[in-house]
Amino acid sequence: MNLEALVKATAREVMATDVVQQVYQVIQSMLARFDIKPSERINEVELAASLGVSRTPIREALNRLSMEGFVTFVPNRGFFARSLELKHFIDLYELRASIEATAAALACSKAEDKAIQALADDWQATLDRLNDLNGTELAEADERFHEGLVALAGNDEMNKVIRNINLRIRFIRQCAIEQPDQRTATVSEHAGIVDALLKRDRDDARELVDRHVSITAENALDYVTRSLARIYLKT
Repeated sequence: MNLEALVKATAREVMATDVVQQVYQVIQSMLARFDIKPSERINEVELAASLGVSRTPIREALNRLSMEGFVTFVPNRGFFARSLELKHFIDLYELRASIEATAAALACSKAEDKAIQALADDWQATLDRLNDLNGTELAEADERFHEGLVALAGNDEMNKVIRNINLRIRFIRQCAIEQPDQRTATVSEHAGIVDALLKRDRDDARELVDRHVSITAENALDYVTRSLARIYLKT
């Protein structure tokens, strides 16, 4: 293959990669919002037509999303949207609590003062406009706070896992934080976590984060029930 042909072939590969990435991001957002209902079969032909692409990037994106837990593949039947089951939700929160508590302890030892202060300042900016925030906006601020907390640990693998978890719980997180008691807990408990980080208190930071993120079976059932009602009944 001559140089010109190689350049053209490489350009085609880059363009194809870009299309797959764009399709992946769109479908991932749809699945995070449950635009495709839990356990619903994904019609690849309709999805390709609606996005204006061929089935190839759709299939590549779905294969990637399958590995990330957003869809499941059943041989001879195709891809299905993830389910919204109580155990699955609890499992994700247990994993999240473990990662974030460890990250908080690591942050007390590894993070620079200015990085911790930046997290504190960002959360204070959220508090300054708290009365104007709706549930979606507060959920976004909460997610940003927790991803910022994990980032302080300086562990790229933790960052990847927590971002995946946050996408998979985003819909439920929003439904939960709209409840007055959860909204209040989010605001007050974040303040304690920030204080522990600023004091470099590893044990306190770990304990506060674990307590904040951990969820009871009763609350988990309530949040899943509310989420299902919103998906199917549009409440």
